[in-house]
Amino acid sequence: NFSLDGGGAGIPNLDGNHGAAIFLQDCEDISISKVSVRDFHGDAISWQIVHDVVVEDCVIERAHACGLHAGSGSQRPIMRRNVISDCLYGIFWCWGVRDGLAEDNQISSCRRDGISIGHRDTDNMIRGNHITKSAGAGIHFREELSPGHTAHRVRIENNEIHLAEGPDAKGVVIARGVEDADLANNVFVVP
Repeated sequence: NFSLDGGGAGIPNLDGNHGAAIFLQDCEDISISKVSVRDFHGDAISWQIVHDVVVEDCVIERAHACGLHAGSGSQRPIMRRNVISDCLYGIFWCWGVRDGLAEDNQISSCRRDGISIGHRDTDNMIRGNHITKSAGAGIHFREELSPGHTAHRVRIENNEIHLAEGPDAKGVVIARGVEDADLANNVFVVP
């Protein structure tokens, strides 16, 4: 129940994980609820090696990098009912994130992808999200150096993806090597 304002134009870009409005590392059982992050020149909320984090009912607008950055080695993150707009990526699953859930999020106008998942992210669920007008893909499985490094055993269900106009806009992109991706009951709306 508080707001973080990054100050808007003229504030230098804070690159890297420590440039996040909220940054967590090497901890567990964290709950972030009803927080607003606006105009931040880095990630809005980022965590690395954090287990059982819940981020829910937050509003994130105009983050220079990721809205939510589920970081390396994190287990069982839950990201639900968040409103994320005008970020580079809405939700970015980093390296080795397992058994996570992204559910009922409203993601719009991302400069790259609404949801990006990749490097050894396994056994995750992306369900019931409403993704609109991402410049790249609504959901993007990133291509990695080898097929064994891609995301595996990911279920994508009951999402609604409204494509942006233009040749680069895509609903779901699945990279080579992805195994056991299960897509069910998703709706794609073309402009």
